[in-house]
Order: sequence, then structure tokens, then C-alpha cells
Amino acid sequence: EAGVTQVDGSGTDVQLNWMPLEHAAGILMSHLRGVCRLSEQVQVAPGHILADPLVWLDLIDKYRVNYTWAPQFAYSLLGNLVGTREDASWDLSCLRQSINAGEMLNARAIAQLTSQLAGFGLRPDVFVPVWGMAETCSGVFYNRDFVAADEAPDTAEGLQGAEGAGRTPKFVALGRPIPGLEVLVADDGGEALPEGQVGHLLVRGACVTREYFHHPTANEESFTPEGWFRTGDLAQVRDGVITMTGRAKQILIVNGLNFDLSEVEAAIEELPFVETSFTAAWAHTHPDSGEEQAVVFFVPRADGTDEPVTEVIRAHVLRRIGIRLHAVIP
Repeated sequence: EAGVTQVDGSGTDVQLNWMPLEHAAGILMSHLRGVCRLSEQVQVAPGHILADPLVWLDLIDKYRVNYTWAPQFAYSLLGNLVGTREDASWDLSCLRQSINAGEMLNARAIAQLTSQLAGFGLRPDVFVPVWGMAETCSGVFYNRDFVAADEAPDTAEGLQGAEGAGRTPKFVALGRPIPGLEVLVADDGGEALPEGQVGHLLVRGACVTREYFHHPTANEESFTPEGWFRTGDLAQVRDGVITMTGRAKQILIVNGLNFDLSEVEAAIEELPFVETSFTAAWAHTHPDSGEEQAVVFFVPRADGTDEPVTEVIRAHVLRRIGIRLHAVIP
């Protein structure tokens, strides 16, 4: 309720949700949001949209939708398909908010989609990065000031030392917490870090679950004696604004530098011959040397390139992020 009133204000609207209602965001950030606002709700079966993602835009136009949401993969799918609808005549001027939550936001992909849909009346400020978990009753950070741009400001300047050298990561600020939520960025020992430094993100407040049901081991791992919930994410805070920089267990350390594997995945999916949302990257530890190596799986498009795909991917990731991939597996 705090998130709804802070972000949306009062009044009714028309909202569209096509994510499963058993998903925390589907039931809380969408359905119950509509109940709180007395909104008209358009609930669509996930398979109906996944079969043809452009139907999402058809329904936004048809029902004059003001609010919708999806994870990043869905927006990437739209970006790949918008150009295939030659007779498109959508009027998307009705859309006020399109929440992007559930995955790390790809600023370049959102900028591309914004440009593609500008001619159909889409406002440049319609996309709203949001962070939340089932344990926090869904979305609790909202960035209403986000405007997609091809070259978003590089928020990696807050990283320590040379960690940001030679790369251009596009970590997107997630805004401020909703009323009633406390935020702590801490080091490995649980001590608060100075503003601008990256550390473990902890939260507590009325919207945060108190415990896992009949799971003492998980409770011990996830909650501090002071009641802070360990989210498993890495973040920094600057002027009260939270910026997520990755998952604690998705960090690859090479030559003393930290690399977020979601950055690697996003960079690979910029390439036109790679299928969107099917890329996976992780850190593999060599059994003999103990060296951490980046391993990538991807799905090539059927109408891809005649070039040696794996070498193109290696070169692109090295240029964009500054890391050498140990294995690239189609």
C-alpha cells in the first residue's frame, strides 16, 4: 500500500498484467495494486503473450492501458519484434507506467525500445525500474526519474579502485525505498559502509517477512540478530538512491576485479544473431589452478551471421566489459 500511494498517487486507472498470479509481483504489484486503486484490470494468460509478444501492445492500445509490468526479457522480446509488424498502428499514448522488475534492467535495450515505439506515442519516461522480492511483498524501490537513453550515465563511478576501469557497465538506479522500509549496505562482516561503496544489501520494515516458515537454517542465514534481511544482492547508496550492482553469488573475480555476470549476459544479447533471454553466464573455478573463469551458454538465431559466432561474442564482451571468456557454448 505504501508503494502504491507513494508511486502512483490516488485515482483509478486501467492496468494490464500477463504474469502468473502465483508470482509475487503478479498478485501484489499488479492485482492487489488494482484492488487498492479500484482499477479496471486486464488479466491475460502468460501463454497468450509469449506466443506473440506484440499482442501485449495490441491490448495496451485496445483497452487504453495506463499501467503494466514485466521483467526485462519481455521488453527485449518486444525490441526484437516491433519492426516485424509492418502495418502496426498502435496508439500507446495512454501508457503512463511500464514497470521493469524481476531481472537486471538492460538500459541499452530499453533505450532501443523507447526509440522504436516513440512514433506510436510512447512517452520517454514510461519505463520505471523497480526492485523487490517475495520477501519484501514485491516492489519496494521505484525510480520514477528514469529516462532511457542510448548512453545512460555510468553509475559505476561509485565502485572502488580500478574495478570500473576499461568497461562501461550500465547499472540503473532503482530510486528510493517506499515509506517504512529501512536500507543498509554492509560489508562482509555486517558493518555499514560509507555512501557510494558497494556492499551487501539488507532491508527491514513492516513489508519484510519476519521468517521462513519452519525453516530455521534459512532463517539463520537470511536474518541478522537486529532483524535485517539479507537480500543476496549487491548495491550502493548515493544521496538516498539505491543502485543495484549484481547478485553476491553472481560475481566473477578476475585479476582482482569484480565482474557482474548479468553484465556479460546483457552484452552478448546486444548482438543481433543471439536469441534474447536465453543467455546464461557463470563463474567456473578451475580445479587445479583455482582460477575463476567465465563460461557462457547462448542460443544463436536461425537467421544469424556467417561469421564465427563464438569469436564475435568473445571480441564483443572483451571490448564492452573487459573480460576474456573461457568458454562460449551454443
